[in-house]
Amino acid sequence: MLELGTSNPLGDVQRARLLHQAVQHAVTHGAVLESMSAHQAVISYRPSTSHRRHAVASACSLCGWASAWVSTVAMRVTRRRRLQLSIDDSGVITSRSLALTQQR
Repeated sequence: MLELGTSNPLGDVQRARLLHQAVQHAVTHGAVLESMSAHQAVISYRPSTSHRRHAVASACSLCGWASAWVSTVAMRVTRRRRLQLSIDDSGVITSRSLALTQQR
């Protein structure tokens, strides 16, 4: 009989499989896997750039905004947002934001 408020803990293999599925989902949506263990993974994303908005701003300012657009794209290449994914005994995956990194 199952009591309210409690859940059966998952085995290590099940937890690793669920975490692997979550990481695969993130990777298909643009993330990069940095490291992974049985119950934790670190993934990173590049911030997105709204090219349509920058193109309109450049056209309206007679290409005056183009230099800001180029610097935005250059920063996008080097900056990454990092997340740590963890899975608990119940199979709940949580994410925690880590510091932004500069890649050279």
